Amino acid sequence: MALEALPPGPALHPLRQTLRFARDPCGFQEECLRRYGELFTLRLFAQPPAVYVGSPAGVKELLAQSPQDFRAGEGAAVLRFLLGARSLTCLDGAPHQRDRKLMMPPLHGERLLGYGAGMRDVTAQVVDGWLPGEPVSLVAETKRITLEVFLDCVFGMPAGPTRDRFRALLLAYLDLCMRPVALAIWSLLPGEALRRRLRQAAALSDRLPRWLPRGLPLELASVVRELDAAILDYIAEKRAQPDERDVISALIAARDENGDGLTDAELHDEMLTLLVGGHETTATSLAFTLQEIALHGEVHERIRDECKVVFGEGELDPARVKQLAYLEATVKEALRLHPIAPGFLRRVVRPLRFRGYELPAGVSVVASMQLVHRDPTVWSEPERFVPERFLTHRPEHYEYFPFGGGIRTCIGMAFGLFEMKIVLATILRRVRLELEQAPAVPQLHGVLWGPSNAMLARPRLA
Repeated sequence: MALEALPPGPALHPLRQTLRFARDPCGFQEECLRRYGELFTLRLFAQPPAVYVGSPAGVKELLAQSPQDFRAGEGAAVLRFLLGARSLTCLDGAPHQRDRKLMMPPLHGERLLGYGAGMRDVTAQVVDGWLPGEPVSLVAETKRITLEVFLDCVFGMPAGPTRDRFRALLLAYLDLCMRPVALAIWSLLPGEALRRRLRQAAALSDRLPRWLPRGLPLELASVVRELDAAILDYIAEKRAQPDERDVISALIAARDENGDGLTDAELHDEMLTLLVGGHETTATSLAFTLQEIALHGEVHERIRDECKVVFGEGELDPARVKQLAYLEATVKEALRLHPIAPGFLRRVVRPLRFRGYELPAGVSVVASMQLVHRDPTVWSEPERFVPERFLTHRPEHYEYFPFGGGIRTCIGMAFGLFEMKIVLATILRRVRLELEQAPAVPQLHGVLWGPSNAMLARPRLA
């Protein structure tokens, strides 16, 4: 008997499915799980059909598949405009292995300790600007922190006009790219082709009278041209005067087995990748973690007590952050409940059988973080925020994967976790937070998830 090609799924038009997913990605997936079972198919605007996997057993089988059948880089084609076609996220096979090997050392091991003081000091400076009792937006403030950490640790960029210009360009780029209209535009065209056309459009717009309205496409075109030029200029500057303390200098110095390093074009795309992965996603995770801690005063008290044991009344020492076991468990629990993406994605390269279906080439398969991270067969009381579970339970890689899975696990995982612990410890030693809004829930922000509100909270002196 012939098997069906795709699992069942909503019969809604792709535009309506996209709107449902954007407004409530968690609820929409949970509804589909209840209605269709552990595998269901979503059809989103301008994207191939996506088969969502909502069980640990399904994720385990997905991770066991051959790279000849599933490819992650091809599945990330929609990200090529945002990150660049040479981004590690968008590569497969030998090019992916080569670039991953080159990028690994600056983001792991002892190198992390060299970034710790900068992460601590940036956070302290931001928190010092908070007025006790005056509301702050947790998501806005964590984005401030992670962007400055990116400029410090990844770019190694000193204070001054160049840094100010970079900050403005990066913020404008992310803001414009995450708008629904921009997302629709760059979902329809290959990344390199679209960036090329935008640069051409920017050149043409320079000839238009200044009083004519530019609109989002021309505004994005101008920002893309300026940002690309600024990144390439800074790479040239770093090649001439490297500094071993920052990530970009280490990547410039890295060499493969043939003695070749990353080209300027490759470095450009990897900088954009680290920007999105190390700034946007980390900030969102920090904001959701702070929200959970504000809702659970006993968790805050236990973190403060742990910090007193590890640091006493002295300054936070990055080398001792690894001793903060309960804080790490809190971070992991927040990442379980609040993933920052639908899941990790693979593109089917050739027809194959997967969990009772004959999947055709071209469809995507998504391991759902939202569904697997709340699977009651794995997690006791899965809807509750219980950091203690990570002190005694070590989940399998197919049960818990906030940074992706298998050989495609996020290369910045160690950097991100280290940064989150330093930022949280610095904040929580100084202030207590009281929420001013109903707790935020995830919504689709561009291709990532973000909070549904500003996460307003009042800081009180601890």
